[in-house]
Amino acid sequence: MIEIGHKHRIALSWLAGIFLCLLPVTSNYISNDKFIHEIIVNHHANQIINLRPVFFSDTSPLKIVHIGDSHVQAGFLTHELSRLLSKKFGFNDISVGMVFPFSVLGTNHPAGYKSYHTGKWIYEKANGSKISLGAGLFGSCVHTSDVNASLSFKVLPVKSLNNRFDRVGIFYASGSSQSFPVIEGFKIIKTDSFNGYIEYALTAEVDSIRIQFSKAEKFEITISGVLLINSKAKIMCSSTGLNGATVRGYLNATQLPNQLKLINPQLVLITLGTNDAYSNVFSNPLFCTDLDSMITEIKRTLPNSQLVMITPNDHLRKRTFLNPNLILVSNTILTVASKHDIAVWDFHRLMGGEGSIDRWIRFGMASADGIHLKPSGYRYQAELLFRALNNSLSYSMQND
Repeated sequence: MIEIGHKHRIALSWLAGIFLCLLPVTSNYISNDKFIHEIIVNHHANQIINLRPVFFSDTSPLKIVHIGDSHVQAGFLTHELSRLLSKKFGFNDISVGMVFPFSVLGTNHPAGYKSYHTGKWIYEKANGSKISLGAGLFGSCVHTSDVNASLSFKVLPVKSLNNRFDRVGIFYASGSSQSFPVIEGFKIIKTDSFNGYIEYALTAEVDSIRIQFSKAEKFEITISGVLLINSKAKIMCSSTGLNGATVRGYLNATQLPNQLKLINPQLVLITLGTNDAYSNVFSNPLFCTDLDSMITEIKRTLPNSQLVMITPNDHLRKRTFLNPNLILVSNTILTVASKHDIAVWDFHRLMGGEGSIDRWIRFGMASADGIHLKPSGYRYQAELLFRALNNSLSYSMQND
């Protein structure tokens, strides 16, 4: 297939870009800018196909887990979605949800928190792994045999919202019952040694925590995720993405089912396909098989939850060329979603389809790398998703 460069794109896209450059991104809501509403995206397509009503209450908070790649690791979409949902229902308290020690990986943190570590750590990623490993929702895990090692997390303040936490859950694995995560001075309220989970109750809400480890003789421990919970919150949106993640990689994450089962979210959003499509050895039949396996496993783990597949945004190869694999990936996602009777949000079509990343770049809502959106673009995507979700969410003050 011939790759089409910028200079051969249709004139309409070029002209639209010129006008778009003249428009500032200042609105918080889509409807504030009629030009964006009518030109940037196909708003008639902004619907989540096959989404059933989602119920939550005071005693059963809304829990959303967003699995994905670098678009999700950035965290802007999930962070903004949490803010918009809180505003809609008038909530002041939110739970950050799942966090990961990205400082060990030496990579970017999602919007909303930072991590720090001391001591010697190594990490593993499911990406490209030929064997299964003890990774979970983040597609990665970290290991240490340093008895003086520690992990710390700090949530960043959100205007008008309280994201401080008073409970901390830790997903781990160790070779000894004497090796486990410790938060000094706080009470253990839940343990699940079979699935490798321990939860602490804090005496007050805090914005940071340090996790240390019990000193066993042969100390070795693996951490695959940490759960930060505000016990008063009615909403928890977890952004669990990994740069470079693929569907095949997540199939090697053995702790993914256990973590999903323990969190038990009402909604699981899945944003994958970008890296699969970008591969030079992309095979659509293999992608279809892998995605089918992943969805089958998640449905088996969470039979009462709803899955929402999200097609990847348009992107360019080498900042210049269209990627024909994206159409194949998007169509496969739609096909697999239909087969499994799960919901799908066709963001690729919504943003304008093939070649639309040009307009988003010119408008200042996508990065010059031609792959990622800018923070403003991800927040805009969150608004679109919020609007698509809006009518399906139902909150009651009492548990039914």
